[in-house]
Amino acid sequence: MDSSVDKKYFFSDSYKKLFFLLKFFLLFLPISIIIGNSAININCFIIIIIYLSIVFFQKEILSKYKKIFYIFIFFTTLFLFNIYFSNYRNLSIVSVLGILRYFIVMMAFLYCLENDNKFLPLFSKILFFILLLVSLDTLLQYFSGKDIFGYENISSHGNRLTGPFGDEYIVGAYLSKLAFISGIFLIDKSKKYHLVIYLLFTLLVVILSNERMASIMLTFSFCIYFIFSTNFNYKKKIIFALILISTLTSLFVFNKDLKKHFISHSFDQIGITQNSIVKNEQPHYSVWDSQWGAHFLTAFEIFKSEPLLGSGIKSFRNECYKEKYEKIDSREYQKRCSTHPHNIYFEILA
Repeated sequence: MDSSVDKKYFFSDSYKKLFFLLKFFLLFLPISIIIGNSAININCFIIIIIYLSIVFFQKEILSKYKKIFYIFIFFTTLFLFNIYFSNYRNLSIVSVLGILRYFIVMMAFLYCLENDNKFLPLFSKILFFILLLVSLDTLLQYFSGKDIFGYENISSHGNRLTGPFGDEYIVGAYLSKLAFISGIFLIDKSKKYHLVIYLLFTLLVVILSNERMASIMLTFSFCIYFIFSTNFNYKKKIIFALILISTLTSLFVFNKDLKKHFISHSFDQIGITQNSIVKNEQPHYSVWDSQWGAHFLTAFEIFKSEPLLGSGIKSFRNECYKEKYEKIDSREYQKRCSTHPHNIYFEILA
């Protein structure tokens, strides 16, 4: 048998196996996020190795995504400059590797989308059931005090729920960021009401998790979807809007803890009212007096000190402790430090 034919057959067979494995580990990604950082890192590493192996055998991928790879090279160069001038090089190197990792994972996901038209519906369905289980587990924790894994609802953190994430308060963010992706397979006229019910149910769970920003993001996305959706006429959109408003209003009227956390505490933090409900917290007269306002001001001062490249990627957690940032105009200047400024724009500036 001709050796070139053998080689072609071998490559074709190997490619199918690599492509199958790539799709498998991408489908496993949402579960690895729940398991924890170790699972995420291992899974991403496997995805990158498999994808780069495919790129090695299919050089045309580089030319097909030429513009995207140029963007990748541009930002990699920018990151290298950032590392070189960073005040915390070791920390920045690790963070840059993490950013580049997700870029390659994104490219692997794009590759699967373009080469298998069944991949996105399958990914959406699997994600749908994962999010549904996470939501039910979180509801169990809300009503019984413990989830199925024994994780308790800890009142010291404002009754925020964790669901299957243990001691990490990210269940609301997890659900809000993935809700619409998980509902992709429901986006057609025959299943439009299923999608509405699912999104409304997910929104309720996110609100009950007591994560304010995640709740605001999902509510806003929910509204945008209905405004621009062509699956519903104006009459139905108005009915859905009234249902949404009445549901949210009922939640905050009959659940005093939610009202206290979402409304009263928020008004105190941004300075609309000065009735602090947090022990030893000073009254706030503007949003800058809040803990988050202190983060924003500190990040902006770091940018002013290092206007070209900042102090280094992910360096906020160390840079913020410097004495010169105690002069920010915030009553909570002593709480100015955190792992990040809690705002992507201020984080990029810093």
